[in-house]
Amino acid sequence: MSRLLQHGAQLDNQYCLVTLLDGAMSTRGTITLRHIEFSEGGFTVDGDATNDEAYHSYVQYVQAHMKQVICDGKQQVEKADGPCSFHLDGHTKQHDTKPKEDIPSV
Repeated sequence: MSRLLQHGAQLDNQYCLVTLLDGAMSTRGTITLRHIEFSEGGFTVDGDATNDEAYHSYVQYVQAHMKQVICDGKQQVEKADGPCSFHLDGHTKQHDTKPKEDIPSV
């Protein structure tokens, strides 16, 4: 049973890969992926976007289709309104394991 729970908690790399590629393909050429790498519980993507709007649209697509993932992205804009390179990190959401403070009842 614990193996099943561990597998469910880990990121499914196949689903993740399809989502990352589908997101890039759905932008009709405004996103180019250069590198995708998977690690335990996460992924990194390096790519290029034709503009800032295309980059944000791609991140929104990925986030909407992978609800269990938190995306942290960085972009380097080469021009004010031109192409940009980006690096996107994704990792599974961790449940808050900190104990709640004791709140006295009134």
